[in-house]
Amino acid sequence: MMPMETIFNLAGVLIWTLLAGARLNQIITGNIWLIPIFLHSLLAIIMLIRHTSPVKEAPSYQIAIAWLSAALPLAIKIDQLQIISLRILSVCAVLFSIWALMVLGKSFGVAPADRGLIVQGPYCFVRHPMYLGEVFSIVVLLPGNSSIINLLLLLAIILTVILRINWEETIIDGYRSYTQQVRWRLVPGVW
Repeated sequence: MMPMETIFNLAGVLIWTLLAGARLNQIITGNIWLIPIFLHSLLAIIMLIRHTSPVKEAPSYQIAIAWLSAALPLAIKIDQLQIISLRILSVCAVLFSIWALMVLGKSFGVAPADRGLIVQGPYCFVRHPMYLGEVFSIVVLLPGNSSIINLLLLLAIILTVILRINWEETIIDGYRSYTQQVRWRLVPGVW
């Protein structure tokens, strides 16, 4: 029988590929601001295909919630944002996430699992830089795209990211000593 994470990864790769194609279509029709998001999705797809098998895997419900958390940002409705500085901040946040993803390399996975502890690159500053970049990239775009649905999605994203952080920190071997080296989980000076 196929491991639960593998089943979710196959489904996730298929869905992300379809969504990346939709983003590419939006880029072709003139929305160049989506290029970093498209690259992030493409890189995540490649990393999932090549990822290392985990030493320890999370329970099925954690895998399902992690995939839900990864998909939620794609449901945020972002119209054309007129405030260029917020777009630039969002792009920088996505690029920060891409940097974290590249540093993770084959250790990347959506579901909580022990694929080895990574402590270099942006992981020297915060323990979960990819989540920081993803959440920040959404937060800075919401002032120009506020709606009840977007705010509820942002709340769900933040709650599921907090769950994922707690699960990852308990499953990865050697994490306790890493917390002594890098104090902040997600937001420097806050948490």
